Amino acid sequence: MVKRLWPDYPDLLYINDLSNPPRNFELIQFFFKPGARLYCTHSQQNFLCSNYTHAVRDGMIQGVMY
Repeated sequence: MVKRLWPDYPDLLYINDLSNPPRNFELIQFFFKPGARLYCTHSQQNFLCSNYTHAVRDGMIQGVMY
């Protein structure tokens, strides 16, 4: 379905860097597809367990910079 609806949408390049992330930034995600980051240590250790209702609040508590 994704290829049919968004055939020219580029891959998110930061996803490829998560296995060996640069030291000049910190990426904390609050959602990823179940099983997608199963073997990615960085994603497993930097995950904000929050639902969409509280994501902004919890991100701000963590010190999100935008």
